[in-house]
Amino acid sequence: LKPRVEALLEVPRSDDVQPLPQAAKLHWLPRDAEPDYQHGELLMRALRDIDLHKEIQALGGTGMPGVTNDEYDDEDGPLWEPATLDDSAPFYAWIAAETKVAMRLRRYLVNELGLPKQYVTSMGYWRQGKANG
Repeated sequence: LKPRVEALLEVPRSDDVQPLPQAAKLHWLPRDAEPDYQHGELLMRALRDIDLHKEIQALGGTGMPGVTNDEYDDEDGPLWEPATLDDSAPFYAWIAAETKVAMRLRRYLVNELGLPKQYVTSMGYWRQGKANG
C-alpha cells in the first residue's frame, strides 16, 4: 500500500494557497475565509473531522477519550516532542505550529482520541505575541 498523506495547512490568507502535485491530500485552511476563528481553530476543527479511530486502534491505542494522558504543560519552554516509532507504523502524526496550537492538537490526538504518544511528533516553533531572540 502507498502511504496516505493528509495535510491540514492553516494559512493567513486565501492567496497563500499553493497548487501542488496530488501526492497528498491537502486541506488548505485560509483564515481570511473564516475571520471569526482564532489562530489554530481551523486546524482543530479540520482534525476533528478526520476519523482516525481505526488507525489509532491498529497502533494499540484505545481510540477512546481520556484513556492515555499527555501532560506537556510548559507554556514558556520549547515544545519539541519527537515520536519514537519504527518504519512499519501504519499511522504517524507530525505537528508544527504556534506553540499553544501544537499543544492543543497533540492533546486532542493523545488525550481525547487515545493515540499512543510515541506516534506523534509535535513542534511549537513560535509563540503568538513573543519575539524570538
